[in-house]
Amino acid sequence: MARSTQGLRAGGMERATALQVFPYLTADEQLQAFPDLVFLASSAHGSLGVVRNAILALPRDFVLNNVEQEAEGYLRDGTYDEFRRFLELFWLLDRGMTRRLAERAAGQIDADIREAGVDFLEKLSADE
Repeated sequence: MARSTQGLRAGGMERATALQVFPYLTADEQLQAFPDLVFLASSAHGSLGVVRNAILALPRDFVLNNVEQEAEGYLRDGTYDEFRRFLELFWLLDRGMTRRLAERAAGQIDADIREAGVDFLEKLSADE
């Protein structure tokens, strides 16, 4: 991975610096950082908007073909936070992807995760 993105998982100033230089990386370096961006997109933090924008700036086909698989590792044993953050990201990317995750979340045992799923199913219905 590019040295300039190694700080993405570090937090603090290292993360902030890596996010600032991200737009200046080559296309290949940005794609190599995709797993780290998905990791950052899985939880709430101050730079969440910047992370989402970085993901949205990547080639759309690449993101759509890879984001669900990359997110799965965080969702398999995911908490409310992971489900909610990925529902928010998927909403920005693709309604079908959002629906799949919302239905999955709505079927979870955890009441908070279920609520997130129901919220997005309602949002999808209102959007139709």
